This record gives sequence, structure tokens and C-alpha cells, in this order.
Amino acid sequence: MKRILWLASAALCSASLAQAGNVQFNKGPICSDGGLVATCSAKLTGLGNGDIDISLAVLSEPVAVTTLCKNPKGKASPGQNPAAITDVGGDTHIDASKIKNGSLSFSLSTDVPPTPTWQEAGCPSSQWSSSINDVLFEGETLQLSVYQGGIKVAEQFFTFP
Repeated sequence: MKRILWLASAALCSASLAQAGNVQFNKGPICSDGGLVATCSAKLTGLGNGDIDISLAVLSEPVAVTTLCKNPKGKASPGQNPAAITDVGGDTHIDASKIKNGSLSFSLSTDVPPTPTWQEAGCPSSQWSSSINDVLFEGETLQLSVYQGGIKVAEQFFTFP
């Protein structure tokens, strides 16, 4: 009985390890600044069978943004406050069927940040509307994490170019 339990336990551990494999970033990540979002692309190798979850997070928060204010007549002018946002990141789920021979190429963007209030943007009054003009990703530290079957199989930290 002990032998059967040991074999079952060993099989479960092996399945978890086989799924995790020796995952590596083969190409990338290569990131670009899209104004309101950062987009990173990479190729992973060494993946096992199982769905993939990937998260991209900006670690050095708050992240600076430039804002835009519009008066009631629609005329735009730059916001006066150097607004900042937190919780900048994005994630995606990729079905196991997309993995080919243990490899997967992907592209992931951060979410579009929420619109600041007129006060946060430095607009003159509540009659003005506000928006984010640009998120300043340059020099920020990013973390790209890859999970397969709920297990973190790869992670990379890098500074945005």
C-alpha cells in the first residue's frame, strides 16, 4: 500500500515538473510605448501542455502621466498637475492549443489607465473635462511573469527602454 501511495505521489510531482519544464524567453521581451499602453512581445520555449497565463506589471509606481484638460467649449490645454497612476499592468490567458512544439509567441499590453478627475489633472474647475495624454513608461521597471497550470514557470524583470 505504501508503495502504491509513493508511486502515485511521485507521478503527481513528475506531472507538475513536466508541465513546468525548462521555460525560457527565447526572443524578447521587446517592448514599445503606445502612448497610453506599453506592449511587450516575446517567444517562450520549453513549455509543457497546459494553458498559459501571462502578466505584465510596472513595478516602479506611481507612473507619471501627462494630462489634457478641455474647457466647456472643447478647447484643449495641458493639465497643470503631473498626475500619477498606480496598478499599471495587464494580463492574458492563452489556451494550450496555441503552444506548438513547446513554443509560444505572444504580445501583451498594459490596460488603458483610468481617466483622472479634473482635480488630479490640474484642470481649473469641475466644468472642465480631463484625459490622459501620455503614460511615461521610459525608465520604468517591468515584470513579465508566465504561469502554466497555476505554477510560475518563467519571470523576467527589465527596465523599459
